[in-house]
Amino acid sequence: MIKIGRKKISIDSPPFLIAEISANHKGSLARALKLVKLAADAGFDAIKLQTYEPEQITLNSKKKDFLIKDKKSIWNNKRLYNLYKSGHTPKKWHKKIFEKAKKLNLLAFSTPFDLESVKFLKKINVPCYKIASFEITYLDLIKECAKTKKPMIISTGLATFMEIKEAVKTAKKYGF
Repeated sequence: MIKIGRKKISIDSPPFLIAEISANHKGSLARALKLVKLAADAGFDAIKLQTYEPEQITLNSKKKDFLIKDKKSIWNNKRLYNLYKSGHTPKKWHKKIFEKAKKLNLLAFSTPFDLESVKFLKKINVPCYKIASFEITYLDLIKECAKTKKPMIISTGLATFMEIKEAVKTAKKYGF
């Protein structure tokens, strides 16, 4: 059993329902706040953001390695930097979104993608951290989250057993 805020999560508990806000705000704080309200109305337990600045996770490059080339993708022919820039949640919005969630009795937390974002989330006292599956091998990120002594939700995605084992070992070593 783990506890996030006042919510107990265990095999015997009802599901812990998390509404993913991330880029669904489409660049609008008003829309993000509306999504929080809709999550509360729908009975979710929590909302989750993604915390990053585009320049922290990719380069603003026009080289072909930074262009998405997948005809099946809605992002085909878009540059990674522009994709992340349009999808990110500005840090100056976090406080308003988290306050709205709290007023609606929702937990609010985030997925950090870099060490600066962990520091930012620590300052605003999130109840837990979510590690994205693509970041499961970013052990310094897991270490920084674990050092806060807050619970972590780690997505495993297509990680190997050894990658999962190393992520858990790192989290335990640094305080989780």
